[in-house]
Amino acid sequence: MLRAIEHNGFSQADLGNLAHLHPDTISRIERGTYHDSIPLSTLMDISDALGIDAAELMTLTETEKELIHWEKEYKA
Repeated sequence: MLRAIEHNGFSQADLGNLAHLHPDTISRIERGTYHDSIPLSTLMDISDALGIDAAELMTLTETEKELIHWEKEYKA
């Protein structure tokens, strides 16, 4: 999601306004600290605001996968 936000030049506030979500919600989703499963309707609102397919929001690059692995190793 962060890649799409940066590509479109949006701030979290911009995306929040377009997707009808609070910027803190966008931030928590980006950081992976959103307290529950993200509702499909929220993903659809975000993908519509970004002009991308919802599946793209859930796709990780190899670099992102490596970072997740590193974070798990570092925090263990």
